[in-house]
Amino acid sequence: MDRHFSKNRHSDIHRDRKSPVARSLFILILFAVFLAGLPGCSGCRKDNGEDQTAAEKEKKKKKKPENDFEVKQPAPEPSDHETAICWYKPGHWTSVTLDAKTNNFDLVGSLEVTLSDREGREIPLHGQPYSLVESRDVALPKGQPKILHSTLFVPVQKTEPQSLMQNLPSVLSTPTPTQAKSVNATYRISGRGGKRFETAWPLARMPSYQYHFPVLAQNPERYVFLRSLHSIKPPRDLLDNLLDGNHYRISLLKVDRNVSLPSEALFWTSIAYLLWDDIDPQVLTPRQQKALVDWLHWGGQLIVSGPATLDGLRDSFLSDYLPATDGGNWELKPADFDELNANFALPAYGRLTPTGEWTGVKLKLAANSRLLPRTGKLFAERRVGRGRVVVSAMRLSDRTLTTWDGFDGLLNACLLRRPPRQYIIPSRTDELNDMKILWAANSRQEQKHPFDPALTCGLRYFTRDTDVSLDEYAADLRSPISSAPGFGNQPASLDDSGKVGSGVAAWRNFCPVATQAREALRNAARVEIPNRMFVIWVVGLYLLILVPLNWAVFGALGRVEWAWAAAPIIAIGCTLAVIRLAQLDIGFARSVSELSVIELQGNLPRAHVTRYTALYTSLTTGYTVRHKDPGAVVQPFPPNINHADEFRLLPGEGLETLYYDHGKDVTLRGFMVRSNLTGLLHSEQMI
Repeated sequence: MDRHFSKNRHSDIHRDRKSPVARSLFILILFAVFLAGLPGCSGCRKDNGEDQTAAEKEKKKKKKPENDFEVKQPAPEPSDHETAICWYKPGHWTSVTLDAKTNNFDLVGSLEVTLSDREGREIPLHGQPYSLVESRDVALPKGQPKILHSTLFVPVQKTEPQSLMQNLPSVLSTPTPTQAKSVNATYRISGRGGKRFETAWPLARMPSYQYHFPVLAQNPERYVFLRSLHSIKPPRDLLDNLLDGNHYRISLLKVDRNVSLPSEALFWTSIAYLLWDDIDPQVLTPRQQKALVDWLHWGGQLIVSGPATLDGLRDSFLSDYLPATDGGNWELKPADFDELNANFALPAYGRLTPTGEWTGVKLKLAANSRLLPRTGKLFAERRVGRGRVVVSAMRLSDRTLTTWDGFDGLLNACLLRRPPRQYIIPSRTDELNDMKILWAANSRQEQKHPFDPALTCGLRYFTRDTDVSLDEYAADLRSPISSAPGFGNQPASLDDSGKVGSGVAAWRNFCPVATQAREALRNAARVEIPNRMFVIWVVGLYLLILVPLNWAVFGALGRVEWAWAAAPIIAIGCTLAVIRLAQLDIGFARSVSELSVIELQGNLPRAHVTRYTALYTSLTTGYTVRHKDPGAVVQPFPPNINHADEFRLLPGEGLETLYYDHGKDVTLRGFMVRSNLTGLLHSEQMI
C-alpha cells in the first residue's frame, strides 16, 4: 500500500512539473484567438472590407427595387381626400392637387393633363375643333414627396355617352354615381432622359345643382352631421336616391402644410359656402386670402362660428367684412332662445334649451350690419358685394344645438339664406313614394324647381349669368314641376337621359352677353369688300384726276412738263383715298380687335374683366396668348353661335391640340388662324 501510494505520488509530482508548459500553451492559444477576433485597421483588413462591401452590394441587389414614381390619385380643391374619386363640375375651372414622389432620381420636367371619354377619344371644347392639354413645369427631388398643382376644365357636353338608367345594377353596388364616370383624366409626368409616368383616372361629374361646401375648422370631424341634414341632402324617392341628390358636397378640410382651397378666385366658382370655425387666418396663403375676398364679393357666403373665431379674425384679412365683433362673454340662458324657439322649434319635438353652462359671445354690430331677424341676438349678417358673411354668438358644432330638431330649418333659412321649404308627406296608400321637400310657393304661387342651381348657389358673374335661363344652365333637370295641387306626386325631378348642366357662375361662350360681344367683334374686325359700282366709280375718278384735270391745271400755269412729276404724287394720294374709302382699316397683314367688359362689386378695388378678342390675318398664323396673371383663364371663342351642340368634325378632320400652360403666368399655345379669316378668343381675370 505504501509503495503504491508512493508511486502515485511520484506520478503526481511529475505531472505538476509539466503543467506550467501546458498552461502557457493554453494561454497562448487563447490570446491568439482573442487577437483574431479584434477589429483591425482598414489597411490590415483590406480584403475583409472588400468582402463586406461586396456582401452589401449583393444584399442590395436581392432587395426589391422601388418604383420610380409614387403618385396618388388627383384631388380637387376643396377636398378632404376621403373620397376615392376626383369630382369636377362641367364648365367650371377646377384646381387639382397631385401627391407625387420619385424614388430613384431627381426629375425636372412637365406635368400634362388630357381628357378623354370612355372610348378613349379626346373631348373637344364645346362647339369647337380643339382639344385642350393643360400643363405646367414640375421639379421632383429624389425621395421627397411634393404636392403638384394643376388645372382641370371639362367642357359642357350636350349628353354623356351612356345614361345612368342603363347602369342601375352598378349604381346599386357602389355609392359613387356611375353617370359621373364618363370622363377620364390622363396625367403624364415626363422629364429629361426619357423618365416618364402616365396613368388615367376616372372623374366624377357634379350635377348642375350641386356645389362644394368646405368646412375649415379646428376639429372638422365635429361637422360630420352636416352631411345628413335635409338642407344638404333632401329626402328623395328610392329611384331618385340612385342619383346624386345632394345639394352640397361637404368637405371637412384638414389644416396642414396645404389647405385644400383654390388660390385664384375664378377657380372658386363651384364653391357656394365656406364654414369657418376657430382657424388661424394665416394658414391661408396671401393668394388664397385674396381669392376668398373676391369670391365673397361676387356672391360667395361665409359662415363664421363663434365665439373664439371672432377674436381670431380680428385684424385679419376678413376683419373689414365681419358683421360683428366680440362684445364680451355671454352666459346663455333658456330665455335667450325664446325667439329662436318661437320661429324654428318643431312643436312635436321640443325647444332648444341649454344644458349646464353654455357660453357664447355678445355680438357687437359693425357698420352696415344687422342682427338676423327671428333669431334674437344670436346671429348677425352683413352684405359684402353680392355675397354675405354671417356670424353666430355660439359655436355651431355644439351638440345641444346640432341635435335640436329645429336646427335644419335654422340652417336653411338663416345660415344659408335660402327660400322656405315645404314637406310633402305621401298618404298611407301611397307606398311607392317617400317624403319629399320642395321650395314653398311664393305669393304668386310660382313653384321653383326643387333642384334649381340658382337657389343652391348665389355666385354670379355678369358675362356668364345675365339672362341665362334654367333650361340652359340646368339641362340635366326635368322641366319645372306644376304648381297645381298634388304636384308632390310628380315623378323624379332629375333627368336620367344623360344631359349635362353647368349650373350658375360657369364659363359660357353662348350666353346673351357673349352673343352681343361676338356680333360687335364681327362688325369691328371684318373686311368690307367694295361692290362693282364702287370700283368703277373710284377708277373713273382716278383717271379723271390723273389725266384731264392734271394736264389742265399745269397747262393753265404754263408748266405742262410738271404734270409728269405730279403723276406719282397723284397716284399715291389716290391709293390712300381708295384704302380709306374701301374701309380696309384692319390692315393688310394682321390686326387685333378687343371688347372688354369690366364688372365691379361694392367698394372692392378689384374687378372681374372679361375680354373678347378678334385676331385677323391675311396669312395663316399661329398665335400664343400670354397672361402675366396666374389667375387668368383663356380659351378660343366659337365664331358661330348656331348649332353649337350639333357641332361635328368633317370626315378626315381631326381635333387641333391647344396647350394651356399654368404656372407663374398663363399661356395658350397652338391657336391657329387661317388665311383671311378671323379667330376669336375669350379670357377672364381678376385685376
